[in-house]
Amino acid sequence: MNTKEDIRPVTYLKSRAADLLEQINTTHRPVIITQNGEARGVLQDPESYDNMRTAIGLLKLVAQGEEDVRSGRLINQNALFDRIETRLKQKKSHPQRSSKFHRVWPFNFHRPILTWEGKETTFPDAPGSII
Repeated sequence: MNTKEDIRPVTYLKSRAADLLEQINTTHRPVIITQNGEARGVLQDPESYDNMRTAIGLLKLVAQGEEDVRSGRLINQNALFDRIETRLKQKKSHPQRSSKFHRVWPFNFHRPILTWEGKETTFPDAPGSII
């Protein structure tokens, strides 16, 4: 972080927004926006933001896995592969009928969306999102 370039007052953002956007998209470093001398926000380029979100998601998965190990929720590797093979054989012998309906659980959305030939609808009584 370059303190001189990466910390800017909100007045600078108001008057030079295009310059700040060019800076963050060129350097891929976030800019901290201050108001009355205190940090009040962060301006970040979309690519870095997406990378950060991906990293956080992976860290959450690692933390869940570690919790599973601590809690004893483990399965033997051979037993896991046997279970997968059994399910695959069942699917091959009993293929599901295709449907025009597909349920989608969007990120940070509290109701599922049912899509049908490109049209979407929500269900008011559906459970919360998986995230």
